[in-house]
Amino acid sequence: MGVAAIETLTEALYQQGFSKVDEFGLYVTYAREDDAIRVHVSSDGSFAVFDSFDELITEGAGMKDFFAMLVSRDPSPREGLSRRRVAMRNRAPAL
Repeated sequence: MGVAAIETLTEALYQQGFSKVDEFGLYVTYAREDDAIRVHVSSDGSFAVFDSFDELITEGAGMKDFFAMLVSRDPSPREGLSRRRVAMRNRAPAL
């Protein structure tokens, strides 16, 4: 994945209200204010989304996976559900 693709992924995070909160090694962490969700983005374009308990919610690589996550896995609370319940509902089944 090229630099332009990483910049596109970063811009998509900014458009969703995320901002850069940490940088360590090859990863940059993004978070939203008043939201327990953290998105770790690697320099190769892969990403992992974690909840407030540092449990993996979803992961992927590139824009296609990222936009699929945004559409199918809304990490924000809906209709009064707690963040934890939303995260658990969206969590992929263990293999």
